[in-house]
Amino acid sequence: MRGFLVVLAMGLVLLALAALRDRHTRRLAEAQLGIPLEHLGATPASTPDESQQAALDAFRTAQPRFDAPLADERFASWASPATLELTDVDLLCCAEGVGSRRELMDSLAVARRTGRHLVVVCPAPEESLVGLLASAPSGTARTPLLVADPQTCSELAQATGGRPATRADLQSGAAPSGHGKARRLVADATGCWVQGPDES
Repeated sequence: MRGFLVVLAMGLVLLALAALRDRHTRRLAEAQLGIPLEHLGATPASTPDESQQAALDAFRTAQPRFDAPLADERFASWASPATLELTDVDLLCCAEGVGSRRELMDSLAVARRTGRHLVVVCPAPEESLVGLLASAPSGTARTPLLVADPQTCSELAQATGGRPATRADLQSGAAPSGHGKARRLVADATGCWVQGPDES
């Protein structure tokens, strides 16, 4: 009987330690990204009505298309078809890719401070990064990911007055100085369209 109580006590201690560790890990991830993890998989708001769809179509017609589609439908503003539409956008174009979410911390901090939307463009983002950045609840600031090859990353940066961020920029905190700026951005499963900061 005594041995059973010792094993039971040890089991309860281990369970409590695991719960504390999970809570700490969760809080750390939320603090780093500013994202409540319970909202993982939040869905887009709605479907655009006829006038909104017409405005989206007109914007796509008027602006050049870049081969940089949404990394995941969870980044969409409109559910059907899955389309992202943002104004006042900072673009972080990472032609060399993103190694970890820590490399985005400086750019995320600038976006939170300025109130602008941050959109990350990179080749082949890791699924874990996509999931974390797609988990913001509806109505709050998200950090959408667009997938593009290095050349398209460079072209998008140039079109928005920025410069491509290197891995060294991401790791040293220099990436925000190269953010591109867009007055408006639309993206879907086929690509993205941007209106530069000086375009009317």
